Amino acid sequence: PNLVSFEGFNSVYPYYSLEISNNSSLEDIEFLTDELNLGCNDITLIIENNPVLAFCSANYICRAILKASTILIQNNAPGCNTTPEVQSQCSACPDNLYLENFG
Repeated sequence: PNLVSFEGFNSVYPYYSLEISNNSSLEDIEFLTDELNLGCNDITLIIENNPVLAFCSANYICRAILKASTILIQNNAPGCNTTPEVQSQCSACPDNLYLENFG
């Protein structure tokens, strides 16, 4: 069976490897939110062969691209077809910037 969504997936963490492949009906990966915990280093990120998946710039994916040692993004719908395509949709501001009051 093909996945349509990953609802409830955010209860599994930390992630060191994520592969989303060969899902002809998958439309949405917005479940990958800031609340998900990335592994420290050597993250593997593969998003391929999901023909209707057009939005891949969820915050988790944008952060994972910065930390990943292996990235493969291909053969998805336009908007999620290459790593540069996804990166161009990621926010210009880092989401891990924290300001502290040292007063």
